[in-house]
Amino acid sequence: MKLYRQILQLLTLLLASCLFTSCHDDDELIDEPTEQTVIFFMPWSTNMTPYFEQNIADFETAIKQSHH
Repeated sequence: MKLYRQILQLLTLLLASCLFTSCHDDDELIDEPTEQTVIFFMPWSTNMTPYFEQNIADFETAIKQSHH
């Protein structure tokens, strides 16, 4: 019974420490809103990987050109 109580206390302590250390105030504010969000879906198929990598490279090139 003593071991059970010690384990319960340890788990409670770990849960409390995770809860209180993960919560904090974010002082940094983003001045400019995001104009667009791009989401990539990468399937597990390995034979399509070069095409997806090329698409990502094309997106990066287009983004770099739009910021100049």
